[in-house]
Amino acid sequence: MAREDDYRNAAAIARSDLAVKDPALLADRCGAGIAEKGSGTALEFDFLGKPIQAAWPDLRFFRTDSDEDIPIQQQVLLLHYLQGAWQSSGPLITGDWMAFQDVPEGRFYQDAFQRRAKLPLL
Repeated sequence: MAREDDYRNAAAIARSDLAVKDPALLADRCGAGIAEKGSGTALEFDFLGKPIQAAWPDLRFFRTDSDEDIPIQQQVLLLHYLQGAWQSSGPLITGDWMAFQDVPEGRFYQDAFQRRAKLPLL
């Protein structure tokens, strides 16, 4: 199992990569909304059936319906999703679910995904 500092390092790398991107274009590519919050901007979308926001440009995630923290493992998952959305020039989000093994290179990482992401979430 990955250590907490591994997740924090992965999150820091992803945040620094995404912070220089155009938030409106990223929102368009990942299906998020844009919210103006005081002097800042936030991406708004649903994650695991709950509304969340990612403050821009520091990309700190928080639930909009509670004070509940989002675990670092889920934050890394969200950040990697945003990175993939940025790199994609493919079709927009359809709302259809797909299996992890159907994601490009997903079969290669299937076992690690099961151990590190799916089983802890379950």
